[in-house]
Amino acid sequence: MLIIKLTSLIILLLLLIPACNSNSPPENTNEKNMVTHDAKANRQTIAELRAILKPYWIPEEMGGVALLADIMDEQKNDEKMSVFFKNFPEIDVNDQRQKWSLLAEQIARLCDDFFHHASLTPGVYELENYHLSYAYQGILPLDAEDGKPNVLPKQATFQFTLTEEHLKLLSYLNIRGFHGYVELMDAKRPYGNYSYYYVDMANALGEPVPKDADGEPAFTAEQLSRYSELHRQMLFAVQAFWRFANYP
Repeated sequence: MLIIKLTSLIILLLLLIPACNSNSPPENTNEKNMVTHDAKANRQTIAELRAILKPYWIPEEMGGVALLADIMDEQKNDEKMSVFFKNFPEIDVNDQRQKWSLLAEQIARLCDDFFHHASLTPGVYELENYHLSYAYQGILPLDAEDGKPNVLPKQATFQFTLTEEHLKLLSYLNIRGFHGYVELMDAKRPYGNYSYYYVDMANALGEPVPKDADGEPAFTAEQLSRYSELHRQMLFAVQAFWRFANYP
């Protein structure tokens, strides 16, 4: 368990590297600093992002997904991410912390558009098992609460069955730029506004949220188990969509 916790901490620290490159005051990410590109430029940038960056699981809070070049190689990740400054020339600030934050926010906006407008049919997809590089003995912790982990296949590739439920949840991903990196799934609120994410999952799936006498959510054990299993599978759903979806 100690090794798993240390692995989780290493991942978190690596993700925060871009935010720690400067001792400057907190960044100002006002709307006026944001960059807007035309549809053709957006498609080209998304194509470049998909060629270079990959979804990685982050076992913090509820569990989320970050978009990185390589979660275990700090230098490679910084080099690959910095390439995308050319796609947003209007990000012209001296403060490095703010510069990385603005880049992450712009990439997150494009990714949000991708996951809302790209399309992919349910089915079986062959996925690259690069997650073995940062898993401990083939195991990826799910969250900060020691939920059921992902036990990875030992093979270099594996098959994943993408369902309609996965696709519905993908359209509700809470995507954001945060401290200079991109979260394809916010680890605190994965699918919307609730850290008790089962409520957002039920809404995304078009299912009623049962309430107790006080009006609080009252899911059955079976419902919670099903939602937790779906959430555990979402890394691979995100990976399949990022790799194979058609972006018009």
